[in-house]
Amino acid sequence: MSSFPKDFIWACATSAYQVEGGYTADGKGPSIWDAICEQKGRISDGTNGNIACDSFHRYKEDIECLKKLGVTHYRFSISWPRVLPRGTIDEINEQGLQYYENLINGLISEHIEPIVTLFHWDFPLALTELAGWLNPLSPKWFSDYAQLCFSRFGKNVKLWITFNEICMHAWCSSFVIPGLPDHRVISSLNVDESSPYVAGHHMLLAHASAYRIYEEHFKNIQKGRVGIVFSGQWYEPLEAGEEAAARNARIWTMDWLLHPILREDYPCTMKQRLAEVFKQTTSDTSLLPEFTKQEIQLVKGSADFIGLNYYTAVFCRKPNAERPTTPSMGILSKHAVFENCDDPRWERICGDNCWIRNTPFGLRKMLRFMRDEYDNPPLLITENGCADALGEELLVDNARIRYCNDHIRTIALAIKEDKANVFGYTLWSLLDNFEWNSGYTLRFGLFHVDFNDAERKRTPKKSVAWYYDLIQRQQRAAKDISNECLHFLSEESQ
Repeated sequence: MSSFPKDFIWACATSAYQVEGGYTADGKGPSIWDAICEQKGRISDGTNGNIACDSFHRYKEDIECLKKLGVTHYRFSISWPRVLPRGTIDEINEQGLQYYENLINGLISEHIEPIVTLFHWDFPLALTELAGWLNPLSPKWFSDYAQLCFSRFGKNVKLWITFNEICMHAWCSSFVIPGLPDHRVISSLNVDESSPYVAGHHMLLAHASAYRIYEEHFKNIQKGRVGIVFSGQWYEPLEAGEEAAARNARIWTMDWLLHPILREDYPCTMKQRLAEVFKQTTSDTSLLPEFTKQEIQLVKGSADFIGLNYYTAVFCRKPNAERPTTPSMGILSKHAVFENCDDPRWERICGDNCWIRNTPFGLRKMLRFMRDEYDNPPLLITENGCADALGEELLVDNARIRYCNDHIRTIALAIKEDKANVFGYTLWSLLDNFEWNSGYTLRFGLFHVDFNDAERKRTPKKSVAWYYDLIQRQQRAAKDISNECLHFLSEESQ
C-alpha cells in the first residue's frame, strides 16, 4: 500500500445518541430520537439509546480503547439537548458542558485530537415541537448553540463539523415517505412537497451562520477549521442509458446543498426541474426557496473542508410506472426522477441483513467527482466501515478488515494517481452501538460491546490489532520518506 502523508489523520468515530446513553442524566433534555424510539414499529428490534454504550459514564474506557488503536484523532458529536436542554441559549446545562470538557481534556492528555460534530441528528425535542428545521428561526438556534461550543471548547478543538449528512437529514426529518413509518414525531406538523427543501435551506443557513461566527470571532485565536459532512454514496447507472438517473441522484443527495457552498446558489438542473414540478401543483409558493444576495454570499465558501461518509455504491435507474418499486427517498426520488435498486453483481460483504456492498471503486469515483466538479477541495473521509458479517466467529471480523483495507488502499491510489485532496480517514465505528432504525441488530464497532452486561464491557475485535498495525506502518513509512527528503535536501545544500 502506498504511503500516506506524514500529517495524515487516522481516526475512528461515534455519535452522541448512538453511544452516550444517560438520556436524562445531569439535566439533559430529550431529543427527537428519544421520541422516535417510542414510536411503535420504528426501531427494528424495539430498542432505544437510553443507555447504549453508556459512554456518558464510561468515556474514560472509550479513551483507553482509542489508545489501543493508536489513532491520531477521535470524531464524536455533542448532544445539542445535553448542553441546551430546551434547544435555545436561554437555558444552559453546565453539567452537560462539563461532560464534553472532561472528554476533550482526556483525549488531549493522551495526544488524541478531537474532531467535534455539532449536529449528528439528535435535534432537541423542544425545538421539534416548534416545527424544527421548518422554522425560520432554526438557523439562529443552531448558530447560538455553535457559538457556545466554540467559546467553551475551541481552545482544544481544531476540527469542527457543523452537520452530519446534511442532505440526508433534510429529506428524512421533515416529511412522510409513502409505505414507510411516519417520520414525523409531531403528527400535527404540516408538511408538504416543499418541506425537505425548506428544512435543507434552513440547515444550510444555520451551517453558514455558524461558520461565519467562527471565522469572525474565533479562527484567528483558536486556529481551527470548520467543515460539513455529506453522504458520499456513489450512484452508478444500472445499465446503459440510465446515466441521467445517476446524475440526478447525485444532484439531489449531494449537489443540492454542496453546490451553494463550493459554487454559488442551488444547481441549475434542480431549479429547472422543481420549477416544472411547481407548475403542476396548486401551491402559492415555490418548492425550492430562493436565496437573497446576502444569503448567497453568506453560504458561498463557508467550509474549510468537506467531510465524506462513504459506505457503498448504489445502482439507480429511471422509475417505470409499470414496475413496482420500493420507496427510496420518497418525494425527492419523484422530483429527481430516479430510484435506487439492488443488483447481485456486488458483494454483500456483511451478508443479506445489511445494505453495504464492498464497492471501493465508488469511493474513487466520488473523489474524482469532487476533484473535477468542485476544484479538489480538502476532503476528510469522516465515516467508512461495515457491520459484522453474518456467520463470522465473534470478535473475528475478517470481513471488516478486508472491506476497510480495500477502501484505504483505494484512497492511497486516489491521492497518488488522481491527486485527490484527502487529508484523513475515519473508521466507523469505535464501538458497537445503537444503529438508528436497526437498533442493535447491526454491529459496526472495532470493539464489541456486551449490551446484556450492565457494565457494557468493551472487548477488542481482530480489527483493532489490524488498524493499529496499519496506522503504525503508515506513520513509519511517512516518517522514513520525510527523513529521506530531508537527507536529500541536506546533501543538495552542501
